[in-house]
Amino acid sequence: MNAPTLIITGIGNSDHWQTIWEAGNPEFVRVQQREWNQPVCSEWVNGLEQAVAKIGGNPVLVAHSLGCLCVAHWAAHTSLNIKGALLVAPPNPEGIGFPSEATGFSPVPLDSFGFPSIVVA
Repeated sequence: MNAPTLIITGIGNSDHWQTIWEAGNPEFVRVQQREWNQPVCSEWVNGLEQAVAKIGGNPVLVAHSLGCLCVAHWAAHTSLNIKGALLVAPPNPEGIGFPSEATGFSPVPLDSFGFPSIVVA
């Protein structure tokens, strides 16, 4: 039996490679956020917490861009368990290209995750 899979996209609910994965795997679930274009870290973390609790079964998290920072902040505070995470293209919140609309994502927690993870930069 496969672990449930949650997709955590970036700002604007971007349609990149993860959308292709979703189309080929109807059991994958995209985490829905209240505000996609002016994201607030604490709100995104709360949305992820609710999605992990709802899906159950120790899911795998698949995150892209700003979604990676959401996972990092979530991991620093959650008591929920997941099987692991794939983090693709995490942005630098201190970098010049980081969207000014995104608030609260810096500083990024530096604690080790309590689950296996792969980062693709």
